[in-house]
Amino acid sequence: MNKQEAADWYAKYHSMVRWVGYQGSDDHFHHFIARVMDEWNFIRIDRAELQMDDERPMAKGSSGPFSYYAVDPSRNFEKIDGTGRVEKKRL
Repeated sequence: MNKQEAADWYAKYHSMVRWVGYQGSDDHFHHFIARVMDEWNFIRIDRAELQMDDERPMAKGSSGPFSYYAVDPSRNFEKIDGTGRVEKKRL
């Protein structure tokens, strides 16, 4: 799924999406996980299409984090706090 397809998917189903989390990045993709009702959706976006301000490594084992932080696909996958607001970037 490319960045635009992911944004379109979120726009269509956002009322059923509980949250979207950033799982990390590898050499080719940024990985995200979405909780949709009682299902899981996995999204990966090519690194050339999206720049992450707080990029972290993709966990390679079961002991890694489920997701590092929540993101908002409608706002270019920006990091959000627990209330759904975009986090302020530190200078």
